[in-house]
Amino acid sequence: MYIDPKTSKLIAQKDNASFTWKDVVGELIDNAFDAKATRVDLQFGQGRTFAVIDNGNGCDNLERMLIEGDHYNKKALSGRYGVGLKDAATWLWGQLSIESATNAVVQTCLVDWAQLAKQDDWSVADPIILPSTGNTGTTLRFMNITRAFPDYEKLVDEISYLFAPALWKGAQITIKTQHKAVRAIEAWHMPPVEKVVNDTFEVNGKAVKIDVGIVKEGHPNLRKGFSYCQGHRVVISTAKGSNGHSVSRVCGIVGLSKQWTLARNKDGVLDDDMDLLEHEIFRRCEAIIMEAETQAERIESSALAGKVSQGLSVLLQSNQKEKRESTKEQPGTIKPEGTKKQRRKSKRLQPGDKLMQAIHGGSMRMEWDSNMNGDIGRVDLLGRVIYLNPKHARLEYHKRNENHDALIDVCMALFASKVIEEPQRELFKEMSSKTDFVDAWGYAMAMTLQPAN
Repeated sequence: MYIDPKTSKLIAQKDNASFTWKDVVGELIDNAFDAKATRVDLQFGQGRTFAVIDNGNGCDNLERMLIEGDHYNKKALSGRYGVGLKDAATWLWGQLSIESATNAVVQTCLVDWAQLAKQDDWSVADPIILPSTGNTGTTLRFMNITRAFPDYEKLVDEISYLFAPALWKGAQITIKTQHKAVRAIEAWHMPPVEKVVNDTFEVNGKAVKIDVGIVKEGHPNLRKGFSYCQGHRVVISTAKGSNGHSVSRVCGIVGLSKQWTLARNKDGVLDDDMDLLEHEIFRRCEAIIMEAETQAERIESSALAGKVSQGLSVLLQSNQKEKRESTKEQPGTIKPEGTKKQRRKSKRLQPGDKLMQAIHGGSMRMEWDSNMNGDIGRVDLLGRVIYLNPKHARLEYHKRNENHDALIDVCMALFASKVIEEPQRELFKEMSSKTDFVDAWGYAMAMTLQPAN
């Protein structure tokens, strides 16, 4: 079987293409669904073997499947073959065995990519043609591949999302690995959402359907923004449609009709009307996008405040001294130095200058309060709360960058300032001797520099 002249250099270069297992498997599943398959089986076996088996309409022209830069589109079968197959095969390298059955015939052929790369022309043995068995479908078997097998769990997660539209409609994808039984890949589903916008519209005669909502609080949003889909697959996951606003709590599906132009490997939308589509999506979803942005800021602020509160309480309660029985071998809490002996941790603790011991409950939390007239923060010792002003320029900067260590330091400064102003500051032991803010803050920071384990 002689195939249109292509240089061996082109084939060899394909071996180094920056593909991933997700890309390769995605291309092959995509071809199967294009051929009207309802089931695709992925098999990773012994001897560096990987197979993709489908029950689609099959291909009656294997030569066209292997033409570099070409694809085969048989209208009678509505199947599309060859797109991505050469990319996948030359990335995997080794040998490729193809068996494709239509209602008319069964054809098989074998391609050795390493051998083919050494030839001056691109030709392989003619396919073997056998009578139809009554079953249709294609089996692609890659043998002696050079790539290490993938992280299977990661691949399952990626395929679950990538082909969710097909799986939603009842298609099946299974995976069989070397040491595990066959299992079905379940479809990705949107998390629970509220304030949902469902709409169908056209952009220059091309149909679009949107299903967008705000992820309910308490539920993670692992696929933020919009999943643009066409046919049986997700084309791209992107924030395009938000007009630059946060989509950390937005999850939605944008269904595109076949009139929308995709990239060659269906991994992007190259249509000239994408900007207009974004405008139309945002116009319909602006209210929930803005509400979701506010919710995201509140949730993220709360999470950050929680981290600061936890760190603050640990620091304020950390300065306890180890208590030991004083012996000749163990002189109190002195660290042995200049020897190879390991210091043994004490089994008991004794109260040190525990900064929080005067506060009932022994803990302190941090909360945001924007009603401070420009103040950086304030301390409520009775309520055991340190309030920080999120509108303060420096705190807003630390908040935006989630720098909880810097926020803890600010809390400690406010705490030290409050303690030296307290009428009953003698309750704070060592800090009561500090009459100057800098001394008090320095003492507090030094005492809480290294929390006890």
